[in-house]
Amino acid sequence: MSKKYTADLKTTGAVLEDSHRILKRLYHLKSISTLEKELFENNLLLKASKRRIENVYGSIKKRYLLDANDFDISEYPLLLAVDHMSKEEAFFILYYHICLSDQLLYDFVVDIVFPRYIKGFLGVSNSESENFLLSSSTTHEEMKNWSERTYRDLKSALITVLLEIGFLKNRRNPVFEEALYISNRVFGYLIYFNKDSILTLEDLYSHNDFKLFLQDKQQRKLMIKELENSGIIHLEEQKETMINYKFPSLKEFVVQYVIGED
Repeated sequence: MSKKYTADLKTTGAVLEDSHRILKRLYHLKSISTLEKELFENNLLLKASKRRIENVYGSIKKRYLLDANDFDISEYPLLLAVDHMSKEEAFFILYYHICLSDQLLYDFVVDIVFPRYIKGFLGVSNSESENFLLSSSTTHEEMKNWSERTYRDLKSALITVLLEIGFLKNRRNPVFEEALYISNRVFGYLIYFNKDSILTLEDLYSHNDFKLFLQDKQQRKLMIKELENSGIIHLEEQKETMINYKFPSLKEFVVQYVIGED
């Protein structure tokens, strides 16, 4: 992920429904070229113009398919997960990859949303996103030429992502949902996605990606124990508590645990 901020999010937003539909269709077609032909000929995205189709599909490609050519489509871990998880679980996975592709959104959630949630603030609103953007503009040179409209659209877009993923109740009353929960399958996906850098419990507790799901140390501790009880990792007590992974890769986790449960 580039550390530079972009204004991409204002163009299409999260488009979770569209992304879910297109990625599931791609999984069954097994071909990006066939998908792209069908996308425009049959208007899979149900958009009013070719321009809108191009914009939304461009966001989908950037967020989810940049390394798809490195895999047989039928074995691409993200597509396997999206096709076999519940819609709610799949949306969490899609949200995660949006954050990984957009440093602006990633930093907003990690630096602003997560601390407010953990400290007991009621929610997060346009004023927090506006302050974040203004503060960021002093340290990110790439933001200096953005128009007032770009700032205004992004201020709203950041909050909209939180609404669509279910972290906030509604735009009129942007308070945090009381019970935010991700399943073992989603948590396991995050662990296995980062298995090369999460080797110990301390690695897990210091990893910022879990803040994207508003998880503090205690929540991570509970969930890693659930994964151990499920047999998909093993915690080995040494000077540091090592995490031993049952499966060699994210793909094997999805195939053996996610699909294996279905």
